[in-house]
Amino acid sequence: MLMITDEKLMRRVCDGDESAYRLLVSRHITSIGRYTMRLLNGRQDYEDISQEVFLRLWLKAKTWDPKSAKLSTWLHRIAFNLCMDYFRRPSQRESHSDLKESDIDAVQALDEPVNDVAQRFRQLEKLISELPESQRSATTLVYQQGFANKEASEIMGISVKALESLLSRSRKTLRVLVSSESSKAEKSSPLEKEEKLYAKQN
Repeated sequence: MLMITDEKLMRRVCDGDESAYRLLVSRHITSIGRYTMRLLNGRQDYEDISQEVFLRLWLKAKTWDPKSAKLSTWLHRIAFNLCMDYFRRPSQRESHSDLKESDIDAVQALDEPVNDVAQRFRQLEKLISELPESQRSATTLVYQQGFANKEASEIMGISVKALESLLSRSRKTLRVLVSSESSKAEKSSPLEKEEKLYAKQN
């Protein structure tokens, strides 16, 4: 059975078809939820923003032009704008700063060698959360959500060249963070070494 395309479903949504709307929500909610959660560093508000994305899908369905962008690109663009609006709120600037400090402390607490894939993935997710907002969004869209550079640049409202610059900077930042964590894991104080030796002997 052939799957109904997003474009056909959107035509039905424009006519007020709620079943078509529900199908589109179920089709895209996971990707949008994952994107907003990562962009907001796991804040609970990501659920509210995700819901707002799909509310706008229903209310502004007629403004989507399938010739200009795929529906997934359009939805992620809405999500990106809502997240940026969220960060611009005066009440969020302070909490955003506080959260980043606590997140950095959490990353610095990773002082054991990472030996399995799951741990490496969790550590990478944490490091990505430390990137500046624009770098984090670009990295999430391209490397975690799987968007092509052109689509990601459209979502963020920037040129492909600007997006590639963000990706380059984020890779450099991540390399520094990963190197820092690796060095930290290999080091231990003389007292810690003594304690480990004592533990082995006893």
